[in-house]
Amino acid sequence: MKKTLTGFILLLAFMLALPTNLAFAHSHQESTSPSEHEEVTEPVDEISVTFDAGIATGDIEVTNNTTNEEIEPASVEVESTVITAQFDEPLPNGEYIVYWENIGDDTHHVDGEFTFTVNVPEEELEEEGTAEEDATNEDATEEESTDNASEQETNVEDEQSETDNADSGSAVLWISIILAVLFIGGLIAFVVSRKKKK
Repeated sequence: MKKTLTGFILLLAFMLALPTNLAFAHSHQESTSPSEHEEVTEPVDEISVTFDAGIATGDIEVTNNTTNEEIEPASVEVESTVITAQFDEPLPNGEYIVYWENIGDDTHHVDGEFTFTVNVPEEELEEEGTAEEDATNEDATEEESTDNASEQETNVEDEQSETDNADSGSAVLWISIILAVLFIGGLIAFVVSRKKKK
């Protein structure tokens, strides 16, 4: 009996002494965003998967089940226990399947998948489209304003140049008139003096 009890205690001590990471070797999926089977009613441009242990590398593939089209993320980043896929534009309405895989800090490969649905109301899609269009129009308006400002500056410079030329022309005209008056006055004085001498 004592031998059995001693053996059991030794076995229990050995099990407790084992490194905990052997018991929890793999990085298991803890949560996702969007959640499994969630129907999302707001634009989705980011998908993330969180694990219960650190991961070294990871990847995410997204397929639109409605159109059977694979949506390529703009970037996939791995940080600590999270893989995040980001998209340049929000995902269109439809059902999506997300396949993920990772290699944990313990070098074990793990993969899995989950699904969700995007169902953004048409009004929000239109508002988003209008906001993008407004931003484009605003940029065009700013560019047009800059062009108009440059054109106005050019016009002001031209007008100033014309004014300077007009002022210069006026000065020449007045000098010519004064010289002509002086010449005529001198001629008249000369003629008058000649008549007096006769």
